[in-house]
Order: sequence, then C-alpha cells, then structure tokens
Amino acid sequence: MIYAIRTTTGQEKNVAEFLASKAEKEMIEIYSILATEDLKGYLLVEAPNRGAVEDLIRKTFKVKGNPQ
Repeated sequence: MIYAIRTTTGQEKNVAEFLASKAEKEMIEIYSILATEDLKGYLLVEAPNRGAVEDLIRKTFKVKGNPQ
C-alpha cells in the first residue's frame, strides 16, 4: 500500500532521507519513499501495512499527523 505523509513544506527531501535511514537501522519493512517537487508538503511511502509507516514516523521531527 502507498501512504501519504504530511511534512513541513520544503523539507520533503530531508525527511525522506532521514526516514529511509531510520527504516534501515530499525529494520522497519518499508518498500520505497518518494519525495517529489510537484507534491509540496507530502511524502509517499510504500509499505505492507499502516503499522509499519506509523512505526517509521513515530517521534520524527517535521512530520505532521498520521499516515493517510
């Protein structure tokens, strides 16, 4: 499934890189993370379930709210 993650506008790339690193270190099952200039303030995260995304964004700066 693909989930939209709301972030601070202008920080999408930084947050994506941080989340990718966190997923690898904590062995969270995330398939891909997409940060595009056309989608301001959001990241797209591909994961097997919502719980994996919630684990990934827990206690992460510049992430606003829950996965959509």
